[in-house]
Amino acid sequence: VEIGTDAQLQKHISVTDEIILTHKDYVFSFEFAALDYAIPEKNKYRYILENFDKEWNYKTAKDRTATYTNLAPGEYIFKVQGSNNDGVWNPESTNIRIIVLPPWWLTNWFIALVILFIICLIAGAFVWQKRNAKTREQQLEKQVDERTFELKIARDEAEVTKEAAEKVSLELMESDRRLKESQAIALMGQWEFNNVKNELFWEDEVFNIFEIDKQKTAVTFDMFLNAVHPDDREIVDNAYTTSLKNNENFDITHRLFLPDGQVKFVHNMGRSEYDNSNALHFIGTIQDIT
Repeated sequence: VEIGTDAQLQKHISVTDEIILTHKDYVFSFEFAALDYAIPEKNKYRYILENFDKEWNYKTAKDRTATYTNLAPGEYIFKVQGSNNDGVWNPESTNIRIIVLPPWWLTNWFIALVILFIICLIAGAFVWQKRNAKTREQQLEKQVDERTFELKIARDEAEVTKEAAEKVSLELMESDRRLKESQAIALMGQWEFNNVKNELFWEDEVFNIFEIDKQKTAVTFDMFLNAVHPDDREIVDNAYTTSLKNNENFDITHRLFLPDGQVKFVHNMGRSEYDNSNALHFIGTIQDIT
């Protein structure tokens, strides 16, 4: 080993008390000798590296070296003793303190920086998560406010629509009431006959004209014809048949033969409605002109 300012040995090994090694010095050896020259080949040696070896290592005069590799960073004390040819060990050992420096990535300052970086990273992640949660909360509040505003607008529109519908409904009811009053005054009622289902519908005023109880009578076309004066039934039947066949309006005056034997003159008007050349139903009015 070289001796110098930049070398591991600052002075000769015999007067050196301490050696400082780096992680690059992963292999180093010691060579030792005893100052007993009587029978040197019978000299023996033993050595131990405290903090590494568990017990003493023994060597003969033919092998006077101790080699160590890949020591962990730390402080060690290398001790060596020799014995003479009589096997008497020197009570005093020669000691050298060995300091193995850690690599820069295992130094305390680097570990401290790593720990500080991890703490900053965790703190930054916590701050980011908190800020992100706050942002999501604000976005959610904004969405809730927007949805609430939309619902309020929809509710207001629904209220306006409801009020308009109620107003229209009231107007229709009033219009229907006036129509019924007008029909009652004019002794006129509306009827409708479904040709497909053979169903006849009368408004209340038609029942009044025929003087039939609405609750007790199921109206049909045959019942209507039976209520027509016998002398006028053929005329009425022909008017309906012709209208159905030719898709024409009809306008006739005929008599009714009431249950109590009285006779009424009525003005009967109607037209047929078609769908794909098929007559679906008649719709018309009948008025008491007696």
